[in-house]
Amino acid sequence: MKNLITEMDGLIFCHTGPEYLDMIIDMEKDNSNFVYIWSRERHIEAIKNDDEMHISIINSVDRKLVGYILLAGIGGEDDVLEFRRMAIADKRKGYGRVGVKFIKRYCFELLKCHRLWLDVYTDNENAINLYRSEGFIQEGILRDCKKDKGRYRSMIIMSMLEQEYRAD
Repeated sequence: MKNLITEMDGLIFCHTGPEYLDMIIDMEKDNSNFVYIWSRERHIEAIKNDDEMHISIINSVDRKLVGYILLAGIGGEDDVLEFRRMAIADKRKGYGRVGVKFIKRYCFELLKCHRLWLDVYTDNENAINLYRSEGFIQEGILRDCKKDKGRYRSMIIMSMLEQEYRAD
C-alpha cells in the first residue's frame, strides 16, 4: 500500500490520496452531526499542507476505507498537535478506538509531541466517552461556539499530555 504509515489491530493507516476523497466526503456527510463538512478543495489543501496530516483508515482484510483522521500543528514550535477530526463509516466495530490508540502512539512516539488536544461537540456522547476512556482529560467548554443549521452548539476541549500518555 502506498503512503503506508503503519498497520495496527486489523487496520491500515496511510496518508490519504485523491482516490479516497469521494468516499471521505460521503463519510463526512454521513457524520455531519458531529464533524465539519469540508469541500474537496479543503481536503486537497490538507493533504498537501505540511502543517496538516490527512490519514486514511483502511480495513486490512477487504482493503476498504473505513474512516479518516485529520491532524494539525505538525512541526509547530510548541510540540502541540490538534487531533482535528476522526470520522468512521462503519460504527461499533472498534475502528474508532483503534484510531485513537494509533493517533496517541503516532503523535507521542513518532512526532514527539508534548500535548495532543481535540474539541468535540457536547452532545457527541459516544466520542466523549471514547476519548475519556483513552485517557483524554476535559479542560473546559466553549459555550455556543459553533453555529450549525441555525442553532448554536458548544464544544468540549480535551487533551492529553506526554507524561499522561507515558503513564498509561
